[in-house]
Amino acid sequence: MIMILRDYSFIDVNGSNISLHILLQEVIKIQMSMAEKDRFITLILDVLYNEIPAITCQHAVVEHSFSEISSLVSHANVFCHYAIERTINPKKLINLLIDASDFRGRTEENVDEGSAMLERADKLIHCIPNELSTIYNDQIAKVRFAALKDSNNWNKAVRDLTALQLEAQKKLSKIEFIKLEELLLYELMRLHIHLRNFDEADKIYKAYLKNHNDTGAYAHEIAWVYHYKADYDKAIELLRLSLKLKDEFYKTSINLQSAITRSLLGFFLSVLGQIEEAIFHLKISLNINNTIRSDLKEKLEHPFREMYLGEALFRAGDYRKAKEIFETLFSKMKQQFNKDKLFNNSIILSISKTYCQLGMYKPCCWTGQRKN
Repeated sequence: MIMILRDYSFIDVNGSNISLHILLQEVIKIQMSMAEKDRFITLILDVLYNEIPAITCQHAVVEHSFSEISSLVSHANVFCHYAIERTINPKKLINLLIDASDFRGRTEENVDEGSAMLERADKLIHCIPNELSTIYNDQIAKVRFAALKDSNNWNKAVRDLTALQLEAQKKLSKIEFIKLEELLLYELMRLHIHLRNFDEADKIYKAYLKNHNDTGAYAHEIAWVYHYKADYDKAIELLRLSLKLKDEFYKTSINLQSAITRSLLGFFLSVLGQIEEAIFHLKISLNINNTIRSDLKEKLEHPFREMYLGEALFRAGDYRKAKEIFETLFSKMKQQFNKDKLFNNSIILSISKTYCQLGMYKPCCWTGQRKN
């Protein structure tokens, strides 16, 4: 039953995708006892719970593309609404809503829906007064979501997470706390990096390693600290470590998390003038990304990889190829990321400098209007 339901949303019938929404509507309509309907909803929730990974340090989208996960998140929202009315498995519901809202927040796709999911999870907390780990997960999720929505909340998020850490350490068993701590420390470390509190971020990384085995996410994030401190060799060392750990954890080098690390490694190597290796990693990153996300809606991904590759090609003296990448990027950004004026301006500057190198403009000033 579960194997059938897992693929139900993606079955193509005469060119149309069958939706779990429609399946739910039909189940509610047919003559079934409430107990049978509840059992059916429980099965669906099990599928969704297993198939929607949180985009956090412990999880990554490996088997599904982001657009597939996005579809599943929409299904989760519908099924959770029905399950909440029937109070079906509140603990699983809360965790499912947390993961789904986290996806919406991190991909900046329908943030309002993600916020509403967290509110619904919060209303279920009274059903599980003794499930402290789930309650703390809910509280962490709310702090994280507020920080994702507004950078003005970053300092408050640090204070709130630190307070939660102290409280959870007193109330949870050692095993429960160590599991929760993995998520808490990751969020705290990332916030300190965003706030440029590099020494604090480094302390958290070292504290994490005392009780946990890094799967690559922590090493990736902390590499930024050493980059900002201008210790570029250490930053690259950490990214190489992150890449090794991620490949081992996912048992394949073809995964999105390794692609992200390769992209950053390529960028750092390019800055140091190690152009050949930089281009090697950036091209692999793009190939992995395009393979796994072949059906990805462009709006879900900010094209930093292409920007890094264009800059590396420019440093290598391949100005025509760099120009082609920058111009394609500018067109994409105008369509999908028009609000990101800082990134748009950086592309314009990159295009201008390639034109200068190719002797195409005097003076070299490109404003997005191509001249014959």
